[in-house]
Amino acid sequence: MQAIAKVLRSWRKLNPRARRLTVITYTKRFQTNMYCMQCEQTSGGKGCTSQGICGKFPETANMQDLLLYVNNGLAQYVSSIGEPQIDAPLREQVRSHVRESIFSTLTNVNFSEDRMVEYMHKSIDLREQIKSKKPQKYEFEGIANSPSNYFITDESKLNDDAQRLATLYATKNNIGDANCFGLRECASYGLKGMVAYFTHAEDMNESAGHSIYSEQERDEIYRICFGVMNDMCSTSKDLNFWLDMNMQIGATNVKVLELLDKSHNVLFGAPEPTTVSSTPIPGKSVLLSGHDILHVKRVLEVIEKKKLDINVYTHGELLPAHSYPELKKYRNFVGHFGTAWQNQYKDFKEFPGPIVLTSNCLMPPRTRYRGRLYTTGAVGYDEVEHLDMTKDSQIESVLKQAVECPGFDDTSIAKWKEAKPHLCGFGHAAVLSQADVVVNAIKTGALQHIFVIGGCDGTEKTRSYFTDLATATPDNSIILTLGCGKFRLHGLELGDIGGIPRILDMGQCNDAYSAVVVAMKLAEALETTVDKLPLHFAVSWFEQKAVAVFLSLLQLGMKNIRLGPALPAFLTDDVRQYLFENMGVRQVRTGHEKEEVEQMIAETSK
Repeated sequence: MQAIAKVLRSWRKLNPRARRLTVITYTKRFQTNMYCMQCEQTSGGKGCTSQGICGKFPETANMQDLLLYVNNGLAQYVSSIGEPQIDAPLREQVRSHVRESIFSTLTNVNFSEDRMVEYMHKSIDLREQIKSKKPQKYEFEGIANSPSNYFITDESKLNDDAQRLATLYATKNNIGDANCFGLRECASYGLKGMVAYFTHAEDMNESAGHSIYSEQERDEIYRICFGVMNDMCSTSKDLNFWLDMNMQIGATNVKVLELLDKSHNVLFGAPEPTTVSSTPIPGKSVLLSGHDILHVKRVLEVIEKKKLDINVYTHGELLPAHSYPELKKYRNFVGHFGTAWQNQYKDFKEFPGPIVLTSNCLMPPRTRYRGRLYTTGAVGYDEVEHLDMTKDSQIESVLKQAVECPGFDDTSIAKWKEAKPHLCGFGHAAVLSQADVVVNAIKTGALQHIFVIGGCDGTEKTRSYFTDLATATPDNSIILTLGCGKFRLHGLELGDIGGIPRILDMGQCNDAYSAVVVAMKLAEALETTVDKLPLHFAVSWFEQKAVAVFLSLLQLGMKNIRLGPALPAFLTDDVRQYLFENMGVRQVRTGHEKEEVEQMIAETSK
């Protein structure tokens, strides 16, 4: 009875529309099917069908599927009319909205059904605005269940609409061929990851008055994005159609990563090797987690402008922010707290101040810290306050709470006194500044192998593979690590080669681009090709940005990639066999790390 009373008290606080959706939610919550297999942790390695392992409820999953379906209908008109034919203000509205709404569907980004419904309404409104500018009959409008014809007529029936039109059950049934369906989903997830990366690049480019990269570069990325979304409406059973789509996404994502890398470097300077403290210091504090370094700078700017004595800490994949020269200037930017995203229940509970989640990965928050948690951008959770980071006043409200919270004192920091610092900042500029040393080490035999070990981290015990693999690498090798997978290597003492640390942290997951740049430049210096380098990949994947990076590596011709812990559920046995035979992709083998290292070395010795 107490639980029911609690639900009713919460319900009475809601506005009428939210009450209606809440009634639907509580009555159908466990009567609704879902089908989600977009992340590595998907249930049983096949798909989540009753509730997401991530904590996502069936209704949320279905609303996300329906949102993507509606967005694809919008893309049909954009692609048919051509972006250049759409008025600039409307075109920019469409671009911004599609980026944010797609980003919201990534794993551990947005759990709010209301936000999904709002996104859908806006997608339909933008679609109709575009149609009104070019009124004519379009061929795709005559296709049964075309997303171009969809309208929301009754919000209480949205879940029924999703299951009829947009869920993976519906998509699989429409395509019919399992291999084509799997490749279609791979492309869909790769597109999501690419759009997430491009969102960060576009936000930084906009903050710099669109001066970081050209309008032509922007136009080409958007043309491909809308073209792929349009092609997602196809039910083609031509395997090459879907393979080509995946490779196109991989190629485009390379360009997106280049623009993202350029944006970071132009705004904040090239990363420098930096030692970052893991031990808090006494004082009021605020924590930023996720990936958005621009948001870190915004908080630091407001603190400086208001002359506040509040210390800023990073969490998860924001660790590399400390290596950027422009951010080092802020005296309140003091260190890193905690480790990877999956440990946030412990980390956020222990942090004595407000926490801002700037991107994925958000886990359904615990009551212990929910009142101190804020989301930004595409991130969302119904019971958590959402911030507009362009407004100083909203950042100031977070900082006001930081002053009200206890912060760290000499007693509370005692448990972290022995925490090992992090060494980061080995982006491609830093590594290539030592290119002569690296090339000479390769030529003399002091350096014989380069391992790329990293990516997205997760909760499974089998992810110990990446730690054990690093430990098993020979002394004549270096390891390039990146993403939150880097935390699996934190604290390992593997020494150095000629003064170069054997573990080089290249940055966030998107800094896979740095690894590619280093590989290409080394190949050039050694007068060989990338595939002839003693380069070995062990990729820890979790969500859709990792899928985008994986497709980019394949498109660049990188072979013999170890992927895991589990292989993607959306890849059929036939597709897996194709990747193994043609590109050497295989699943990691936890418990056989020494054998894996020996096999990796043998593969590049052929």
